[in-house]
Amino acid sequence: MDINTSEVDMEEIKAQCEHNWRKLKSVQSELQSLPPFPLQNFTDTGAVGGEIDGNCSLELLKWHEKRLKAELLLLEENGPSTLPENKEIQRIVLEQNQLKSSEQLEEVLVFFRAKRSEVIDEFEREEETSSELQRVNETLKKKLSSCSVETSGESVPSPSHMQDISAKLSKINTKHKFFRNELKQILNQHFPAPQHRAAAATLNESRDIDVSNMLPLSSVIGKLIEQSLNTPAQPYIDIDETIWPYHVELLLRFQIALKDPQNSKRMKLTPFHL
Repeated sequence: MDINTSEVDMEEIKAQCEHNWRKLKSVQSELQSLPPFPLQNFTDTGAVGGEIDGNCSLELLKWHEKRLKAELLLLEENGPSTLPENKEIQRIVLEQNQLKSSEQLEEVLVFFRAKRSEVIDEFEREEETSSELQRVNETLKKKLSSCSVETSGESVPSPSHMQDISAKLSKINTKHKFFRNELKQILNQHFPAPQHRAAAATLNESRDIDVSNMLPLSSVIGKLIEQSLNTPAQPYIDIDETIWPYHVELLLRFQIALKDPQNSKRMKLTPFHL
């Protein structure tokens, strides 16, 4: 449709609107020119002061109801004329309305497609999570069943197995005692307890030394071992007068013991297992 045709259609719409407006004004002027409704016609002759009794008011309401029904029926039959009578203009207006509705529906479709993809992704994630949880559940059930079987009477070790374990423990205890005695003999033989003259020469000749209170090297090492096993969080022992400085120097030089970096009067057994 070209520009001239569009201008002609607009002129027809304006002319139709002006015609409807003039018609509405004429109907309004006619209604205003009508005389007021004479209520006295419905008054009873016996009414005092021209008041309306119950029967007259009922008749008036019935007449008003009939008029409203007639107006409603007229509107239902004719209906308001919103479009001009020109078929071409009606077609153009309807096409524009349909195009607008189509664009709105396309936007809604794009939105729902995007929402659908999000819902599908979330559904796939939920399915994956559900499958993982099911696998974990099956694994836990198997472990629980195996634990229940082990705790039942069926998994009690046989007497032969217990005897084997007892024999191994006995061998370990025997070897432990053997090595402990050998270590004690080696330390007592090669690193005996300090004598009075040796201790005095090592410490200070002008100082009285109680050699009887000094521990042998085997006792010092045993003390270090007990401290590291009993209290691993605090493995240090105090270097007091019962420990000969010669033994302290020997342990430190051979890296059997380590001094406390925060207190030089303490030392601990070297953690050989680390």
